[in-house]
Amino acid sequence: NRLNLNQLYETGAYYVNYFNEKDGFNNYAGKNPVIDKDGVIWLGTDDGIIKINSEILKNLSFNQQRITLNDIHLFNEKLDWDSISKIDLWTQTPLDGFQLKYDQNYLTFYFDVNNLSDNNKDLFSYKLEGTDKDWTRYSSNRSATYSHLNPGHYTFYVRSRNLNTNVAAVPLELNFIIKRPWWQTWWFYLILGILSIGIIRFYTWRQVNKAKEKGKLKAKFEKQISELKIQALQSQMNPHFVFNALNSIQGFIIEKNVDEALRYLSDFSKILRQTLDNTSKRYISLNEEIEYLKRYLNLEKMRFEDQLISSIQVDKELDVENVLIPPMILQPFVENAIQHGLLHKEGVGRLEINISKKDKDYFICTIKDNGIGREKSEQFKKVVQEYTIKGTRLTQDRINLLNNTVNNAKGRIYFTDLKNKYGEATGTIVSIELPFI
Repeated sequence: NRLNLNQLYETGAYYVNYFNEKDGFNNYAGKNPVIDKDGVIWLGTDDGIIKINSEILKNLSFNQQRITLNDIHLFNEKLDWDSISKIDLWTQTPLDGFQLKYDQNYLTFYFDVNNLSDNNKDLFSYKLEGTDKDWTRYSSNRSATYSHLNPGHYTFYVRSRNLNTNVAAVPLELNFIIKRPWWQTWWFYLILGILSIGIIRFYTWRQVNKAKEKGKLKAKFEKQISELKIQALQSQMNPHFVFNALNSIQGFIIEKNVDEALRYLSDFSKILRQTLDNTSKRYISLNEEIEYLKRYLNLEKMRFEDQLISSIQVDKELDVENVLIPPMILQPFVENAIQHGLLHKEGVGRLEINISKKDKDYFICTIKDNGIGREKSEQFKKVVQEYTIKGTRLTQDRINLLNNTVNNAKGRIYFTDLKNKYGEATGTIVSIELPFI
């Protein structure tokens, strides 16, 4: 336990080795060590005798330099690491394995080597495993900065070498974790997954219910359509019209005007056949509806002789073969104009039918007569009211049904009373707006 000054004087070098708990020496109270002939060191202590193999001590590396962590700054500011992690009481730096929040991701590491002789000749190289692929070049820089670190596990390594001795100090190794934000944690993904499954199941349940409701609504509409077809067939074949048409044809036969009788009989049979055929159709072409009205008007003209003039005008922009319309939807209004407007008029009756394009979504059909007007016609409706009013009412129901089956359709019927400058009725205009189907 004494320094050999003679050896120091003779050789110019003297080595002192220090042993502590890390080397297995657990008692500092021992004194007066003795070396036997086998090179074994015997040391007496208060607790007993310690035996030390000197050959083992020779193989130990003494006084080896180490790279130390001096400080870690967060966002370029010194931090009280004691509030975040367990710390090294000597350096006040966090111990290996410390954890940071996801937004504490801008770090600067300060390090050095415990070289007291030629510290200025030490060079350092470092690497952050988890973001760096390679080590940095050796330099005298004793700090390393990393910004925008993603959540994950990291290990910071520092190595060194001395330019004079080419001795490398014990490298620094520091592990730490940057925790994930709550929206990237497994439990959040679990909750999100459960919610997603719940939303999908709710959406599926809702779609199934919608489909069921849509099916029920479709079935309801189909039933209404079928009922309206039957009612339309019954209402459109007005017994008075059939009776008058047959009587007029019979009159031609009696008068031996066979050609006229055959012509009108042909129109009558075509009307009957088309009426029956249309009951199985939801839509027909506009051209079919126009042909139906022409034959109907030809038959009505028989009993008016030369007192009924009619015309049908069609907008050239309308493709009558491709424009669709519910079957026999105009005939009840034509019949109503004749029965209530023109039948009781003195002089020549005029009936004008005009079909034109209103805009890109709708076309309009107008039926204009120069009859006695709706107000005066009320006096003559007692006999024929049941069929004509029922026919127009059913047509309105069919248009309402059409609005329900065609997206955003707003088909409608409206009346305009015509009067002269004295306020006297001069006729009626019925306007029917229908959507393009």
